[in-house]
Amino acid sequence: MQPSRKLDASIAGFVALSLPLMVLFAGDPLFVGLWYYLVVSASALGLAAALRTKPLFLCGTSLAVATTFVAYMLVNWRAAHPEGLLVLGHMSSLPGAVIGLILGVIAARRTQHPATVLMLALMSILGGFFINQVVVCNTLIWCGPLSMDIG
Repeated sequence: MQPSRKLDASIAGFVALSLPLMVLFAGDPLFVGLWYYLVVSASALGLAAALRTKPLFLCGTSLAVATTFVAYMLVNWRAAHPEGLLVLGHMSSLPGAVIGLILGVIAARRTQHPATVLMLALMSILGGFFINQVVVCNTLIWCGPLSMDIG
C-alpha cells in the first residue's frame, strides 16, 4: 500500500503542531516566542510541499524540524544557567537545513520506497542543519554547549 500525500500532510501537520503545544504547556526554553516555532515549521513544510515531494517527505521534514528544536530545547532545559540567545545558533543553521531539504527532494525523486523517502528527508535536512551549525557555532557565534572546541 502506497501512502497518500493527504495522509502525509496530516501526519506532518500533527508533528509540526506538537512542538508549539509543548511550548504552550511547558514554557519556551529558547525565549523566542511561539511564532518562531510556527514560522519555521510552516516554512519548511511549505517549501517541501511547493516542490511537489513524494508521500512521506513532508513527514520526514516535520520530524527533522522537530528534532532540531528539541535538541536546542533540551540544552536550555538541562542547563544550570540557560542561554538567553541560544536560538541565534538555531536561526543561523536554518540555511543549511534548507539546502539539505532541496538536496533531499532531488534525491527522493529517484526512489520508489516510501520509507526511503522519509529517511532521505530526515537525514538530508538534519545533515544540512548540522553541517551549517558546526561551521556557524565554531566560527561566527557562540552556541553554548553546542559549540565544539576545535582549536
